Amino acid sequence: MDLYKNNELGSSGRRNFFVFSGVFLIIIILAGGGYLTWQRYFSEGAQQIAAFNDYQEQMKGAYKNDTYGGATPEETLKFFVEALKKGDVELASKYFALDDNLSREKWVNYLKDMKNKGYLGLMANDISTRAKPDLKNRLSQNDFKFVLYTDDGLVGANIGMEFNIISKVWKIESL
Repeated sequence: MDLYKNNELGSSGRRNFFVFSGVFLIIIILAGGGYLTWQRYFSEGAQQIAAFNDYQEQMKGAYKNDTYGGATPEETLKFFVEALKKGDVELASKYFALDDNLSREKWVNYLKDMKNKGYLGLMANDISTRAKPDLKNRLSQNDFKFVLYTDDGLVGANIGMEFNIISKVWKIESL
């Protein structure tokens, strides 16, 4: 009889061991899965990556729809000057590249200020008569600069241009 009890306890002990091991393994798997899920979807790093990816998608969409400009830097500058001559600040501002906030508000405000001061015509005239390509200082094939010289032959201003590779038009980057 004692022999029978030992076998019964032995099989019961083995069963308890397997149940405990199974429960322990399930707890480890759930904890590991929870940790990986947290790291991938809910951690600060994951949220930053998701926000960056969202920004990139917004940027691609905005750049794709940013079609105001010419096939060459000269053409974009010509369109810009024509808008200035018409006094159309909204149209003129569309020839500028988008900023980091996917906006041109800075340029709209600048051009409105120039219009209020009565300088749009002067600006248009200066650009159309004084802007010369600066081929020496190009950083890449997607970069272009114009230099405006004063009557004394000094550099009075620079106009930086960049190529929007998504919409395939040249944009004014700086003025």
